[in-house]
Amino acid sequence: MSVRRSIHLLLALALAGFALLPLGPARAASVTGSVTGVLDSTVRHTFNVLPGLDRATDLGTAPASRRMQLVVALKRPHAAAERRFISAVHNPASATYRHFLSPAQFDRRFGVKRAQVAAVRRYLTSDGLAVDRISAAGDVLSVHGTTAAVGRTFHTAIRSYRFDGTRFLANTVAPTFPKALPIANVIGLNTLTHFSTPAKAIGKSGTSQGTCVSGTCVGGTTPSDLWSVYQRGGLHGRGQDLAVLGEGATSGVISDLRKYETAEKLPRVHVLVKHPKGDKDFSDDSGHDEWNIDTQASTAMATGARRLTLYFGHDLSDQDVARVFSQFTDDANGPKQASASYGECEEIPYVSSVYASIPVLGQLPAGLGLGNALDGTLDQITRQAAAEGKTVFASNLRRSAITLLVTPSPRTARPWPCPCSRAR
Repeated sequence: MSVRRSIHLLLALALAGFALLPLGPARAASVTGSVTGVLDSTVRHTFNVLPGLDRATDLGTAPASRRMQLVVALKRPHAAAERRFISAVHNPASATYRHFLSPAQFDRRFGVKRAQVAAVRRYLTSDGLAVDRISAAGDVLSVHGTTAAVGRTFHTAIRSYRFDGTRFLANTVAPTFPKALPIANVIGLNTLTHFSTPAKAIGKSGTSQGTCVSGTCVGGTTPSDLWSVYQRGGLHGRGQDLAVLGEGATSGVISDLRKYETAEKLPRVHVLVKHPKGDKDFSDDSGHDEWNIDTQASTAMATGARRLTLYFGHDLSDQDVARVFSQFTDDANGPKQASASYGECEEIPYVSSVYASIPVLGQLPAGLGLGNALDGTLDQITRQAAAEGKTVFASNLRRSAITLLVTPSPRTARPWPCPCSRAR
């Protein structure tokens, strides 16, 4: 059964880690994908290659000047201490209950040492990559460069492929880098794996909210519908700041929010838009319906909210989703709660050499099962968010229904599992 990953913070944090696998006498692969020598100080991330790549059509070497964007994640040194702090800061019986940290305080207590960050930066830029941004804790580096520079830096060829009508770039072998560097993950070596929104997955519906099929209401919802279903009571989010994580164009989303506020006689919330440094093109409007749902549901539920911040990347690639999450977490004066309504396919958790040894993986279609490659990095980012008192709410698409806060805009509607309210 196809499962869509939900990104859950909600103060319940997964334990995750990446295996940095030494290669005996470790070997560095050349940019053509062949092994050319022996380096005793390198490690390779074996899960960072698309499974089933040999079943895609190889279109040849990618153009050397093609621009790629990556996220290089570093391992923070005190993961166990982080978890102990998070447990205490959310425990009412603890002396540190709700004594959350700022991004700067988190960095001083748990961040990557500056000397190590500098060493990684020198390594990345020595072969032509550019560093756009380094996170507050020094653990998320946003990087860009040409395919040629990426290949030189991580000792792998970048080639063009076509699979099932989709053209994409991908590395041919796992990235290799010096063992002395605290690199935990390299995200963005292929352009195939990406997130998608639940709104895209379930299609459109134009029926009224009072229409129900098998206990699922389909169609438009009003603020009072949501207040009743989620038993809001007297909670209005007064004075709170909210966030929506997404991608692409925002002007139409904000315009639709204003129409919704007018139609439903809701207060006009102040809207800010923030983009990750290094992202440039925000013209994509394919997620418009999903972002309408998220913005209108949030402000309809929290009518007393003072501000809504849209943290929007330029696409839903793994690396850009990581950048958006990191930006939200690092925003010292930003919202304490955010909605992230997107997920990624992970039918088979291809995350380590243990799974790589299973014969069936050799028969997979190109790209199937690589969704977990981002999990460790997001775990680290959201641990920091939890230490700062921030919460991410995520949608969850299942076979039978979608479970998220849904308030359709005047131009769209979506199914949502709830007791049917009276027809309107």
